[in-house]
Amino acid sequence: MHHVTRLYRSSESTNQRILFDIDPSGQHLGTGGQDGLVHIYDLQTGQWVSGFQAALDTVNGFSFHPFLPHAVSSSGHRRFVIPDDDNEDLSLSGHENCVSMWSFGLKEDGNFMDQTESENLDSNS
Repeated sequence: MHHVTRLYRSSESTNQRILFDIDPSGQHLGTGGQDGLVHIYDLQTGQWVSGFQAALDTVNGFSFHPFLPHAVSSSGHRRFVIPDDDNEDLSLSGHENCVSMWSFGLKEDGNFMDQTESENLDSNS
């Protein structure tokens, strides 16, 4: 068996499934991890291309839109909290156990814009 490539994912200490997706062009792979980040890799080189904070907890799902520059991520993990006090607030923030939709820019060569390029594009709109 021939090993093609190996990509880092932040998922060393969980048995939770962490899904990935390949963009419609077949050039990039997107995946989540326990660090709350989405990581984008170039499938030709195996190199990390981009990443962004998608949640405060585990990003367990990521999927590219089939033809628009959009993607969705899902986050969440089981929490086993035993409250010490009846007054303790156990509510989640808006960035935990959520589904988020992302819009991103692509350069003419099909690569992802870095954060500065995307911010410049947004400010010129």
